[in-house]
Amino acid sequence: MTIAGKGPEALNRQVTVSGEMVTSIILSNEKKRPRVFLCHASEDKAFASALHVHLKAAGLDPWLDKEKLRGGDLWDDMIQMVIKKEIDYFLVLQSKSLKKVEGYVHKEIYEARERQKAFRPGYCFIIPLIIDESGILEELEAFHAISIDSEYKIEELIRVIESDYKKRGESFERVETPPPADEEPIFVRGLKLKGWDVKKNESDCWEAFYKTYDLTMIYIPPGKFIMGADDGKDFEKPPHEVNLDGYWMGKYEVTFVQYDRYCAETGKKKPDDKGWGRENRPVIHISWDDAVVYCDWLSQKTGLTFKLPTEAQWEKAARGTGGLVYPWGNEFDKNKCNSAESGLKMTSLVELYLAGKSPYGCMDMAGNVWEWCADWYDKDYYKISPAKNPMGPAHGSVRVRRGGSCVNAVWFCRAVSRNGSSPAHRADHIGFRLMMII
Repeated sequence: MTIAGKGPEALNRQVTVSGEMVTSIILSNEKKRPRVFLCHASEDKAFASALHVHLKAAGLDPWLDKEKLRGGDLWDDMIQMVIKKEIDYFLVLQSKSLKKVEGYVHKEIYEARERQKAFRPGYCFIIPLIIDESGILEELEAFHAISIDSEYKIEELIRVIESDYKKRGESFERVETPPPADEEPIFVRGLKLKGWDVKKNESDCWEAFYKTYDLTMIYIPPGKFIMGADDGKDFEKPPHEVNLDGYWMGKYEVTFVQYDRYCAETGKKKPDDKGWGRENRPVIHISWDDAVVYCDWLSQKTGLTFKLPTEAQWEKAARGTGGLVYPWGNEFDKNKCNSAESGLKMTSLVELYLAGKSPYGCMDMAGNVWEWCADWYDKDYYKISPAKNPMGPAHGSVRVRRGGSCVNAVWFCRAVSRNGSSPAHRADHIGFRLMMII
């Protein structure tokens, strides 16, 4: 790379990429930031604007037409110049809308593909970003795409750019400033594009409803919480700090309504309800294996990723970041959950105990039915558990279940209480709850 002086105000930088000299102007009093072009259909402007905010907050220099073009600018000339000479990366928002568009978007993609030819193999320039289930344009199928409907995936995109930028011999200063609080998060816009109704709930958390499959999910934000306790059983110790990425947790336990639909579509035998009733009661007589197969089916149907929550994800959703003993507080109240103390001796409707909701708004995380978690169970796991996104032991013979049930006493309804069963075990007091990542 050679740099030629052009006076005190600017530097004329000439970079050789596969034999081609690419020139750009950098103000001497500004730090160089990767310039990224956001190619999108007009129907996706809101999503593009939200992504623009996130990238700018992270220290990048995103190029968005509504931000950069001025009245009187010649559209074609300006776009061609920017793509050919000024930007470092070309991001394409892949969507149903983009596939319908003719004209200017395809001109932009054509110019970007021509520019891509100047880069040596192994260097990034064009990066397709998938924002719905429509897939990738045929002319971009050769490029690895990133699904960009969550903040976690935005971080993945930024890491890709940061790594490639360093490979070019450049560097930029990462900024950890969060986007403005009044901006709708990118993961919310991503779900809305997929047909979800998303809004804040009474706990001031994002809550998403998908009518087609009767799903209600609550966003549990990234961050730290204390897992375990020092006043319980040895296998609940020691209390330790855990840092989790953001995820979506089912507001309710999976119900008979939801599971019966799955059975009807797949031909699977419906589980017995023991005469207690079906509809919006939690589905019972479900093994860990049954729950995993259901998650896989639902993922295929929706184009999203549903799993059982990890033990850490379950506990954070149940007790929040304040170290609560029960989802609602530190004192037991038999009127806030369906445990043995309630006297029902059977499952209840999942929306019955409103006063017993967790800090995020999740229902029945104490009592009603035990809920399977993804992890293998190990009574000593807390002693070696990683601090970031623990996934449980690598192997075992029993799977974790959490939350207690309608036949269990108060001790098992504490948010820290741990238990386990064979993955094949079924019972009238065991069900499950969904976790979703996007």
